[in-house]
Amino acid sequence: MFKNIVWDFDGTIFDTYEGIVDSLEFTLKEENIYPNREEMLGNLKLSLKHTLEFYGKEYDFDAEKAAERFYIYEETIGLKKMFPFPNLEEILNYVNSKDKDNYIYTHRGGSTNLLIDKYNLNKYFKDIVTKNHKLKRKPDGEGFSYIIDKYNLKKEETLAVGDRELDLLAAKDAGIKSCLFISRGSSFSKTANYTIDNLLEIKKII
Repeated sequence: MFKNIVWDFDGTIFDTYEGIVDSLEFTLKEENIYPNREEMLGNLKLSLKHTLEFYGKEYDFDAEKAAERFYIYEETIGLKKMFPFPNLEEILNYVNSKDKDNYIYTHRGGSTNLLIDKYNLNKYFKDIVTKNHKLKRKPDGEGFSYIIDKYNLKKEETLAVGDRELDLLAAKDAGIKSCLFISRGSSFSKTANYTIDNLLEIKKII
């Protein structure tokens, strides 16, 4: 049914939230702010931008300058705690073995490629679209539309997989079906066409 799988990165194919929360925790400590980790994760599931603006407004600090510090902490500390989810390579190889293609569409920047290369996964992806492409952020569907147009994909054959409502709404905006991957901090969504809690369950969908 589906020939093209467009994966989100954080919380979908890579378990990155531990590293992200650590980086945010160090960033907020500089402002003498100590929220609990589950609260931070809940905000991060919406977006990093939302999270820093939320705390910046509540505690009166500059969210943009905090973002600069966050990325320094992520590069020096956070990336060390980011790993592929179980069964990732197996499902990516399965998709390719069925003459189907894998893509990534993420708000993460150059560290996406660093992590993909670190675990030798680059060969499984036809394209990796990151924030460096300067596309509109989810829930706008421009990133999905960019991939669809670039590779002349059929929308009815293209499935988006993500762990946040943001991902699902972006897929809907682009006119494609979506699958919610339940990872830490994810919540049920009526927007998703499919829901899984193990990456191998994609086999049943495609």
